Amino acid sequence: MTDRHSQTRSLANSQIVTLALYFLATAVMTFPTIARFSTAIPGDGFDGWQNYWNQWWIKDAILNRHTTFFFTDILYPPDGVNLIFQTFNFFNGLWTLPIQLNFGLTAAYNAVVFFHFTLAGFGVYLLARCTLAQFGYTGRRAAVAAFIGGAIFTFSPFHMAHLLGHMQVFSLTWNAFYVLWVLRTLNNWRLQLASNPAAAIPKRDLALSGLFLAFVTAIDWYQTLYMVLFTALIILWLLWRLYFDYPDLRRTLLWKPVVALAVMGISVGVLFSPLIVPMAREAATADYMRPSFAENVELSADVLAFITPSELHPLWGKAIAPFYRQFSASTSEQLIFVGIVPLLLTFFAAVRYRRKKLAQFWLWFVAVFFVLALGPYLHIGGKTIAIGDSPVPMPYLALYKTVPFIGISRSLSRYALMVMMGVGVLSALALVRFRFRWQMVLGALIAFEFAAIPYPMSTVDTPDFFRQIAAEPDSYTIAYLPMNWDRPAPLLYQTVHRKKLLTAYISRENPNDLSWRTPVLQEWRTLKPDIIRADLAALAPTVLHDFGVKYIVLDYFQMPPGPERDGTERWVSAALPNLPPVFRDDRLTVYQTPPLSVRQSYLQLGDGWGKRTEFGGQAAHIAEKTATLRIVAGDMPPTQLTIGTAAPHSLANLTVSAAGDALPLTLSADGTQATITLPNGISAVQLHLLAPTPILLLEIN
Repeated sequence: MTDRHSQTRSLANSQIVTLALYFLATAVMTFPTIARFSTAIPGDGFDGWQNYWNQWWIKDAILNRHTTFFFTDILYPPDGVNLIFQTFNFFNGLWTLPIQLNFGLTAAYNAVVFFHFTLAGFGVYLLARCTLAQFGYTGRRAAVAAFIGGAIFTFSPFHMAHLLGHMQVFSLTWNAFYVLWVLRTLNNWRLQLASNPAAAIPKRDLALSGLFLAFVTAIDWYQTLYMVLFTALIILWLLWRLYFDYPDLRRTLLWKPVVALAVMGISVGVLFSPLIVPMAREAATADYMRPSFAENVELSADVLAFITPSELHPLWGKAIAPFYRQFSASTSEQLIFVGIVPLLLTFFAAVRYRRKKLAQFWLWFVAVFFVLALGPYLHIGGKTIAIGDSPVPMPYLALYKTVPFIGISRSLSRYALMVMMGVGVLSALALVRFRFRWQMVLGALIAFEFAAIPYPMSTVDTPDFFRQIAAEPDSYTIAYLPMNWDRPAPLLYQTVHRKKLLTAYISRENPNDLSWRTPVLQEWRTLKPDIIRADLAALAPTVLHDFGVKYIVLDYFQMPPGPERDGTERWVSAALPNLPPVFRDDRLTVYQTPPLSVRQSYLQLGDGWGKRTEFGGQAAHIAEKTATLRIVAGDMPPTQLTIGTAAPHSLANLTVSAAGDALPLTLSADGTQATITLPNGISAVQLHLLAPTPILLLEIN
């Protein structure tokens, strides 16, 4: 008993030492994160602020508002926004709550960094140790080989690239633990078959597999998809093995692992059904959460990206950067460099263990996810490879066309996560053949080619104005400009001032965003005239009042001199002429919404309208066969609605109704303009057309 306790203690001590080494390596490889633990976050100051806000909102929703964090009314007022498709990675938001409450939000964010870089490496270390043990390798050389294999995974350029801001991606710890425990579950069962053909699947190992799958799902649906595909892969592999290794027991054995893993997966699905069911229902009836197929193609991996040295490297990063520009996606999505040394080690393992079935599995593992990362079409050197006029299709295209909802995933190059896991294990299989001294040399070379020191940092810097208004007790909305596209910086500032934001940077487009549908705000959004004709200066106080806007903030750090700044200033001046600012410094100019004296009536685009486009050089929106116009009545209710299109289109077949009743309509001689008489008290009208039609004019009198 004493020997057993001694062995257990020795094992625990060695694991603690391993964890400590990964922690220290994380401090070095992500430097200067540890030196700025409470003042900055690693990254490029973009997506990181959204994940920073995610952590804050989870805390605020649970502890202060006592509500779910999957909906918020502090973004996109007055209606708020459904955040069910937000990349919350709420596992991180929940476990860091004590850190956030005691040490602040920045420390909580950076705690996530150290947690996942440390434990992801440790997870693949355990996976590699388990694999090496099945080959008969134990002892110091096996431990060192496995440690380097874990380091290849957790400090890979793929992982370092997503540290730029994608918390849900760099939080990849539980994938390794799920893979490890599924393999452990099946291997332990297979070993029992020799002595007990009726052996059951080990329930404890299966339960832990389910736990780790739940952790994966609480971080990222992408990674859940990877685990589902891995599970299908391992089932196919195991069935093939059982078919040839146990010919006398085929019928009694084949169903057991399939049923066991299916029950485990269904159990996790039931656990997350309060999210899965509404997400599936929404995805079945709307498409705003689905990226276009063109985005899937654009965000697929390029073959050359796997062998192109890291753009973040301190020595050759700047020199290699122009080569990365030929790839179709941003750095965080195309930096998937495997590493020259890990690649050579993988080839070594492939040759050395080519007849070993377990090594064959890992080679198939890498190959399958490598091919999936390439997306629907083959890309090499930034070009889509074609035969004639047809791009070369890849296996992912079949998944895209046959698997329900898989099209919701956007960044296909992220399958490289699984590639690096397999490369880490195979590299460990190769490294164990080397003496300790050479292991150290190869480990140092890998660390050198993966280096991204000093790592880019984003200072947690909030302008003084937002700190000042944090003390104001009133609940109101801030219109943060420029807003021609949504930026993440206002989310950072909201964690300080806690006021509502008129628009926001979220993971998926908000289909109910009224700022694209409402005059004044439309012009601030597009920096161009829109189809709703109105006197912006007269209407602005009413619109801003309806949205609860108190301050209009122009952030000049977000719009350097140029057309964007000029357009923003021009349209703000058109809506708020001669209004003096209430605050100004070298960064911000702030206006306060003028008092509302006369409430104006105005139109809002409802359902059935396309995005702003141009037709014949004029602003236009395509009205579907049925399109809704909301009428927000003022002190003087409108009595007439004018709708206009342009030749060759006509409104001759247009009918307009309110609450099911047809409204009287007068058509111009050329059929391009219709005038509708509006009864008192209506809040919306429906346009009925025979075909989608570009509308160039909407006006009420």
